Amino acid sequence: MTKFYINLFRLLAFVLAGMALIRPMMDLAALPSVISLPRDDYAAVQYANQSWAWLQFIQLASFLSIVGLLFFEREHNREFWPIRSAFIAQLVILILYVLTIPISIATFNWTFFPDSNWSWLRTQWEYTHAMSAIIGAISFLLLLLDLVWAKWR
Repeated sequence: MTKFYINLFRLLAFVLAGMALIRPMMDLAALPSVISLPRDDYAAVQYANQSWAWLQFIQLASFLSIVGLLFFEREHNREFWPIRSAFIAQLVILILYVLTIPISIATFNWTFFPDSNWSWLRTQWEYTHAMSAIIGAISFLLLLLDLVWAKWR
């Protein structure tokens, strides 16, 4: 692959990582206000947020673009620790997503609230999404660092 296409792929990974931050950052910004809501109000917030669920596909596209960038950078024997670190960060985000699947199953995607432990599930759900936002921002900054370093290499 020529340098032009690698830089184009690097830019695509950067843009997708930025777009993948939309939903986690919304969840992080809303955390202080939704963590103490009563059950009915929290159900309304979750119902309103269901229309944003398609943004998870951007997260997957971001992960796949970083995997591709990691492959092409490794092939050209360049220093690629920022890409490797961004890949690990995206992998951690996917692991956090998998950890929230049991909560989604137990609550039927927040359409059902178990009587005994719904607030504990909400706390775990919200803080997992907050961690995803922070790790996603780190991944984004690492891709920015790689993009800047590519200009100077």
